[in-house]
Amino acid sequence: MEQQHHNPDSLWNKYISGDDDAYADLYHTYVQVLFAYALRYTSDRELAKDCLQELFVKLFRHRSRLKPTDNVKSYLLVIFKNILLNAIKKEEIYQGHIHRMQPDEVCPPADLPEIHEEMHHTARLVDQSLECLSRREREIMKMRYQEEKSLQEIATLTGIHYQSVQNIIQRGLKKMRRHLCIGDTG
Repeated sequence: MEQQHHNPDSLWNKYISGDDDAYADLYHTYVQVLFAYALRYTSDRELAKDCLQELFVKLFRHRSRLKPTDNVKSYLLVIFKNILLNAIKKEEIYQGHIHRMQPDEVCPPADLPEIHEEMHHTARLVDQSLECLSRREREIMKMRYQEEKSLQEIATLTGIHYQSVQNIIQRGLKKMRRHLCIGDTG
């Protein structure tokens, strides 16, 4: 699912206001840009992935301390740069010269087969977790996340109250999270 149609500032504000879905949307919007950014300064792909994970864990843990920003991309790149530089120093990869990182110089990744493979693996896991939902929950989740319909559109199409649609989505997400945690063996 493409997330590029979302306004990043709006996503950021939704996230810091408590919207968990906005967190996932922010991740999907920026993960490839940040990964490509890291690869400009280290060839260690695992280190880059670890730093990405650390960034999003920090965002999750410290949501209550996050503030609105005028430029989400630059904000994330600055935090990510600090995490990356600290990791490089810790790994003793630092060789006395790190070129100044400029957020505007980020190039989109040309071809990142590992990222694509991970995305396909994640999609398979999500598909498997959808199987634990009832037919109605799957139908509503599909409308919300694949067809990207608003909650009001779903309520109108299904004849269900708006609040009930919200409840069904939240219940479905909880079931899927439980299924993914139980199925995660490594």
